[in-house]
Amino acid sequence: MVIFGGIVERYQNRLRQREAEGEARGEARGEVQGAARERKKWEDWNQRRMEAKANGELFDEPPPSALHQEKADG
Repeated sequence: MVIFGGIVERYQNRLRQREAEGEARGEARGEVQGAARERKKWEDWNQRRMEAKANGELFDEPPPSALHQEKADG
């Protein structure tokens, strides 16, 4: 029974290790996706800004980081 207990313990340790590695990969993937979303917000905002400038229109929309801060405060 001691051998069987050792096998089970090693198996459980491997499962815990794989779970921890999966969580780390998931967090990293989430950070990359979040950065991509933030970049897209800035690109869209900048595109609207440049279009307004090209058309001689006033552009008073705050940049994305300012919008994010307002939402967090309110």
